[in-house]
Amino acid sequence: MEDILNFNKGSDLIQATGLYATASDVYGLILGMICSGMKISDKEFRTSLSDALNDGEDLSSDILKWINDQAKRIVDELLEAEGVKLLLPDDETELKFRMMCLIDMINSFNLGFSYKQNRIDKLSNEIKEFIQDLLAISNTDIEHIEEDESFEEAYVTVCSHVEAGVQLCFDELAAKEYPKEKDFLVEDEGQAVELSEERKAAHMMEEKYWLKQSRQKNR
Repeated sequence: MEDILNFNKGSDLIQATGLYATASDVYGLILGMICSGMKISDKEFRTSLSDALNDGEDLSSDILKWINDQAKRIVDELLEAEGVKLLLPDDETELKFRMMCLIDMINSFNLGFSYKQNRIDKLSNEIKEFIQDLLAISNTDIEHIEEDESFEEAYVTVCSHVEAGVQLCFDELAAKEYPKEKDFLVEDEGQAVELSEERKAAHMMEEKYWLKQSRQKNR
């Protein structure tokens, strides 16, 4: 898990394959696609990633494994609703660079989100407001950011707002797609990797929850 959350290792892996992106860029794209309702087991998911990151060319097996690990982690965290962990540089990194990576992640999130949700007017008011907030954040002038406590607190607040917003998007648009009894990720060679017995059990619990929610709405 430590390596999955490591911004520098992720960025080094991505750039070693010739892709001009950081870990936050790619993470934001994955996060946006998942929160839009695109299932990670769909062919569309992999195709959209290749289009966005590599001009439609197949991604390397190393990158696909890293993406699969990130996607699984994101879905697990969002299903648990205990707070998704944004993939950003650690707190020892210069604040300007952290904010730049957050903005890059947001822009990638918006791109990934738009693949399936390209009619913002059809979304709930809460999600529309969140998307507007993301656009405002992405226009932040980082040159005016200083290394002091007030800017650090503002950065933490913005990150918390983004985390809460992506959870909202997932709950409204994507959670109904999970769990599925045979949900899986698609590896580079196209083989399905079936979930562990523990994850299947967790999915069954989630499925019962959503069934209960559906029955309550229909009363």
